[in-house]
Amino acid sequence: KELEKEKAEREQGGVAHQTKWMMQEEKLRAKVKKEREELGKKEEALLMRENQLKEQVKTALNRVEVEAKRRKHAEQEAEKRRQALQEGLQAIQDQVTSAEARLAESEQREREQYEALEDLRARVKVAEG
Repeated sequence: KELEKEKAEREQGGVAHQTKWMMQEEKLRAKVKKEREELGKKEEALLMRENQLKEQVKTALNRVEVEAKRRKHAEQEAEKRRQALQEGLQAIQDQVTSAEARLAESEQREREQYEALEDLRARVKVAEG
């Protein structure tokens, strides 16, 4: 009889132990499931943040590219204006040089005419004299 009693107690203890183990397993499964869900949410949030940052980088790169094109265009326009001013200055310098040459020629003719006039006056004086 005692052997049967011990055997029954062991079996009962085994069932209780097995039930306790099954409950712990369920708790652990539930905990793992919850952690996976949280990780999934965190991963989704990180992916959204990554996409957001990619868009910001893309936008910034576009702005930099547009600014670079604008600056290049402005530099080209400035170079055109500089070149036009340089050409205008050269034209003015050419006109000044030409005017100075004409003035020098005119002054030379005036001197020659004055000298010819003085020569004529001297001849007239000699002829009268």
